[in-house]
Amino acid sequence: MNAESISFSLLHEKVSQYAKETEAPDDRPGPVERWAFVTGCAAGGVGLVLAKALSGNLAVRLSTVALILELTGLATSLFCMFRREWRGFQRPHEEFSRELDQSFDHYVKLVASVRVHPKVELQQRLRYLKARRASLAYRTSLFSGSMDRLGVLPVLAVLYVQFKDWRFGDWASTWDNVHLVGGLILWALLLAYLVSWWLIRLRSRLDVYEALLAEALEER
Repeated sequence: MNAESISFSLLHEKVSQYAKETEAPDDRPGPVERWAFVTGCAAGGVGLVLAKALSGNLAVRLSTVALILELTGLATSLFCMFRREWRGFQRPHEEFSRELDQSFDHYVKLVASVRVHPKVELQQRLRYLKARRASLAYRTSLFSGSMDRLGVLPVLAVLYVQFKDWRFGDWASTWDNVHLVGGLILWALLLAYLVSWWLIRLRSRLDVYEALLAEALEER
């Protein structure tokens, strides 16, 4: 690849570097938040299957461990998310304005680094990117609908259905109150929630590429 060419891999490198320079570490979900959510989702499905497939004390013990892992994982993930969002909500306006100015300076440099490439190549990739973005948005909507607008509500709804008849200390009946088919559907909802957020992040990155190419094509 010569110095005059442009590629989406190069755009990925430039945008990733821009994100590292402008985003604070606390603004992104950390590994604890991500893996805690994955652990909670996985433990919920495994615990349901164990509770329905086994019987006796072994089933109670294994399902109780799975239930504790589910609650601990989801509670930890939600706590990390709320703490991260709360920090952003409490950020003073003056400090936020300064961060916008700093981000804008980096953005101007990023646009200038893309603008040096041939205009016809930028136009071709922008047209192609718009088509792929529209196709991805259509497929994403078929899978997850407006999951991004619901936020954490699906997770809270699943927990409510699972624990609506629960009494403190009654661990053995927690899974018994959920039918196997209904429980698997709830588990599938949690997995779909996880996948939908991954698709939303992918679509957001395409939005950044499109905005960057469009800005680079603007007349100086």
